[in-house]
Amino acid sequence: MIRTLYRHRSGTQLMDLPGDQLLAAVQDKQARLWIDMQQPTDAEAKLVLEEAFHFHPLSIEDTLSDVHTPKMDDYGRYLY
Repeated sequence: MIRTLYRHRSGTQLMDLPGDQLLAAVQDKQARLWIDMQQPTDAEAKLVLEEAFHFHPLSIEDTLSDVHTPKMDDYGRYLY
């Protein structure tokens, strides 16, 4: 399940944005966006991690894995 809280620069607040609005909200550099993911479906995880934030596929795979081995990967734009 994905829960969102979006605060537009005008002060307007929206909760639980649908996918297309979520993608637009991520691009708004003047706004604040909180995303809470609890046991997301594969489609929800793909929407947020891949389509909205453009994380590397290996980062997404590691994030969704139940087993985590300590490591650090440099993907250029971010460290995971």
